[in-house]
Amino acid sequence: MGSEIIEMKTLEQPTAPSIKSRPIYQWPDRLPDAGDYLFVIEPCGRETLSELLREQAHERVRILLHHEGNEASSTGADLGPRRTEPAIWKRFEPKLLETLKESTVGCRLVVIGSEAFLWDVRGFAVAHGLVDEEILLYPMAGQGRRVFCAHCRTFTEGVHVSPVACTGCGCYLEVRDHFSRRLGAYMGVRVDAEEPGAVPQQEELN
Repeated sequence: MGSEIIEMKTLEQPTAPSIKSRPIYQWPDRLPDAGDYLFVIEPCGRETLSELLREQAHERVRILLHHEGNEASSTGADLGPRRTEPAIWKRFEPKLLETLKESTVGCRLVVIGSEAFLWDVRGFAVAHGLVDEEILLYPMAGQGRRVFCAHCRTFTEGVHVSPVACTGCGCYLEVRDHFSRRLGAYMGVRVDAEEPGAVPQQEELN
């Protein structure tokens, strides 16, 4: 199954990044008042979802769970296919569009999962009429970064170290902190451009 929708009645705190393009995530103690909530989550966001729903009662809650997203992982290892693969996203789009169309005026969209997942869903929602004030993003730790190769324009998913080998051209990329909200990705540039073959030791990304 790719996704399901359920009708219900009922992390570490962000710090200012040194690079201005990196998003700052505001996590309120409680959700803003709204008559309609749509939660779109990856499996790694189940616990956070439960915590949010326990905090307060809601008139209408809809949950769209993406079964093909990432499970939580204490080691940062991938535990299944990435939701961001084009074929997987294409299977998810129709259900997401359907649930967005069912939203009422004043609906709040709450997205929980890997950072790449958040920005893919956010971009899709904005393209279909929502505004940023109606969207809350909850990134889950340990899911890695999406990196965009500045040379071959390929995305490499679930990146935890820098430099990293591009899945497209094979170049070793330095993962920059510059973040593109349109792509939902961090920029990667060839680390040995000036001295081919001089690839430094990998370091874990924060």
